[in-house]
Amino acid sequence: LKSGLSCSPFINNMLLLHTFYLSWLSKYPDSIILIGGDFNIALDNTIDRWPPKQQTSFSANLKNFMEKFNVVDIWREKFPDDKIFKWSNKIGSRQSRIDFWLISKCINKDNIAVNILATTLTDHRAIRISIQIYTPDNTPYKCAYWKLNNSLLKHEVVKTHINKLIIFYWNKANKEGSFCNNWELFKFEIGKFLRHYGSQISKLKKAEEEKVISKITSYYLKCPEEVSEEDTLSLIDNQNKLDALHKHKAEGAFIRSRKRWLEEGEQNSAYFFRLEKYRSKINSIWQLNINDIISNNPKEIATFCAKFYSNLYSSKYNKEISVSFLNIKNLQTIDVEDKNYCDSPFTVEEISKCINALKANKSPGTVLTGLT
Repeated sequence: LKSGLSCSPFINNMLLLHTFYLSWLSKYPDSIILIGGDFNIALDNTIDRWPPKQQTSFSANLKNFMEKFNVVDIWREKFPDDKIFKWSNKIGSRQSRIDFWLISKCINKDNIAVNILATTLTDHRAIRISIQIYTPDNTPYKCAYWKLNNSLLKHEVVKTHINKLIIFYWNKANKEGSFCNNWELFKFEIGKFLRHYGSQISKLKKAEEEKVISKITSYYLKCPEEVSEEDTLSLIDNQNKLDALHKHKAEGAFIRSRKRWLEEGEQNSAYFFRLEKYRSKINSIWQLNINDIISNNPKEIATFCAKFYSNLYSSKYNKEISVSFLNIKNLQTIDVEDKNYCDSPFTVEEISKCINALKANKSPGTVLTGLT
């Protein structure tokens, strides 16, 4: 049984929540309870608020609620002496710990990992919990796919490398008289380079994000009395950097999710991350009928697919059949004018017309090249 709470509704609807949980527990008495959210209440105003305040009836009501349903504040259980806050104003003059994960006491706290994480576009920090219910036999399969980040095409390194590849394969194609094969090789080399280059950029940004989060975390580990004005300014600067990094990731998720709208200032970027993950899931093969046996083994599926398409596209050239076909009498052919037109190079006007016909946020495919 799990639920999420936000701010004053917990205070205003205490009786309703009591009734709700009692109803559930009467039906499912062995349920494990997880309640998480912003309660807008500090359990102990002397250690969970800065500056410290006097105790209130709200704190007592929350403690009674926890005792009644046999739940504990898991973060405080794991770190009984730590003084770390989950909310603060911009300058850090007021701080509090008013966000909790309340979980049933029956869960062994040694099987629970709790972390406080820096967040973006909010004045609250996140509490992440991980509960190990059982030990998995093996590492779960994680599907992955690559999609071009077209912002990479603005990088001078990418432009220079692509120009070199164009010159190399154009000269090679003219020398060999084989344009289709060299076009495929050209695309393969570009894809390989962009995957490697994009991976490097991604690792650098991830390292930068971890560095910023580390600085923010170190700020919150200090006692409020020890925080200087310089520390506060550094926090604001690092928080702005983290917000910018998160927005950049959200824009990428928005494009990959293929949604057609995004409002300026939209902060619900988790929606686009979930949608991107969903698209990845539905585009993956999770089960396949292999020789009348349903398989969900990812390695077996990948091996079978690779073998199937290798056989499908392998050359089956037979000289006798080809000669026999070409010697057919009255074989219909195109006239010389049409032949010359088909063999003529693409014009700038034709390419421009195809590009202008493409939809926004789409990769060029068969419409543009006719060769993929």
